[in-house]
Amino acid sequence: MWEGAVKQLAAWLAHSASPAMRLHVVLSNRLVRFACVPWSEAIASESELQTVAGLVLESCYGDMTGWTVSLDNGGWGRARLACAVEDALLARLSEAAEAARVNCLRIEPYFVTCWNRWCGELPGGDALLVVAEPKGPAVVASFRSGAWHSVRSTGGEHEAASLRQLLDREALLQSFESTPGRWLHCPSLAPGCAELAGTSICVLGPQKHDSSVAMTMAFVGGGQ
Repeated sequence: MWEGAVKQLAAWLAHSASPAMRLHVVLSNRLVRFACVPWSEAIASESELQTVAGLVLESCYGDMTGWTVSLDNGGWGRARLACAVEDALLARLSEAAEAARVNCLRIEPYFVTCWNRWCGELPGGDALLVVAEPKGPAVVASFRSGAWHSVRSTGGEHEAASLRQLLDREALLQSFESTPGRWLHCPSLAPGCAELAGTSICVLGPQKHDSSVAMTMAFVGGGQ
């Protein structure tokens, strides 16, 4: 699935890299597995948390052998977001960077990139966030009182009507008592698209470079 893209990256680096280059790789969400790890006072260390995160991911996706798991920084009493990427993909990206003699600073999922870009604009209460890639999965996350509550990936058409239905359905699945804030990022939709006019859905615009990192979650140099 990803071999061709890595070869293209390696070829581009071989011709365009410079010693001062710092590589930041953003992975399609189709290459990443996501899960929400519930808070537990029984978890006493980061190693235990990694084990629990692996078990949560296995309950969703099956055997996680050969995958590297990374978690956001989280906070006391709050659930944490877990992401997993294939070890082989991380190794190949690290090899491509080393062959070009560039420093691979960050490898992160597109969903995380979007979260870092817009998290400061999301409401602090109950909310839903959908990040839908063209011809890729839609990642749906829910928040309660500003903390992670659930996250999952889903397929389907990424048209305005279907994405609106996805947000409505997720609000029902997560048993929100009232309509949560609803945020949507899909590069194929314009912020002012007519299909969503008059709704409470906030359409987030195209991605722009943002040097701030609100959530530290990166697979650096072939994994952690």
